[in-house]
Amino acid sequence: MSLSYKVITGHEIEEYVEHIAGFRLENFQEFPYLYKGDLESERRYVQDYSKHDDSLLVLVFSGKDLVAISTCLPLKALANELKEIRDKVFDSGRKYKDYFYFAETIISKKFRGQGIVSKILKLQESLARDWGYKYACFITVIRSANDPMRPKNYKDIDPMLEAKGYRKTDLDVIINWPVIQPDDSIVDQPNHLAFWEKKL
Repeated sequence: MSLSYKVITGHEIEEYVEHIAGFRLENFQEFPYLYKGDLESERRYVQDYSKHDDSLLVLVFSGKDLVAISTCLPLKALANELKEIRDKVFDSGRKYKDYFYFAETIISKKFRGQGIVSKILKLQESLARDWGYKYACFITVIRSANDPMRPKNYKDIDPMLEAKGYRKTDLDVIINWPVIQPDDSIVDQPNHLAFWEKKL
């Protein structure tokens, strides 16, 4: 079945808060995120996207089934939970008002490897450029190659991002969240993330 893409901006995202929250909650438990959240926290986090005119949501459907989501918003608009990213960019001397932040792209397992990420990036980059932003940016989780939770067939996303023109910077972003452990326990711990950018 062919895939269809739906682009939603600004306050219209309010209608899809439940979709995004549930999708994040289900898929972010996977490596490398290993995030164990709760639905109410996810709702509050996602709600912030609907408060900004320049926020963007891409929904990907196979028929009527939602198979991928991607969200982004101006870096300057990041909520308190992610202000560490904004502060790091500011402290580095970058003009964070020039940056459009690609928050997350989540694809259901059986639809990965079908070019969805490439299509979404093109849509997001085009709109960010039209809205006057000079850079696209995002973060990726850093996990050890020897991490016991790392799947045997896991492929790092770095080569694909580099091929799309993104550059990993030396900014070290640290954010706390509840992490699933090898024994299935949950530990709130700091997580190191790499900051990527691309001139639009």
